[in-house]
Amino acid sequence: MAEDAELGILYSISDSGRKMSDTFQSEYAAKYKELMALVIRKYEEIDDVQLLDIINRQSTKSLRR
Repeated sequence: MAEDAELGILYSISDSGRKMSDTFQSEYAAKYKELMALVIRKYEEIDDVQLLDIINRQSTKSLRR
């Protein structure tokens, strides 16, 4: 789900999507959920402009290697 928010677009999972994802039991799914929780904690307070700046800086660094 996506909705316009004051600071940009807010993405969220629907109830049916959450129920479906809760059934995923593979090692990949468990690791994915763990990493997504880390990403959410790290970036949840950062607005879209700041996040885009971070992405652009990292992309530029990668291209210079």
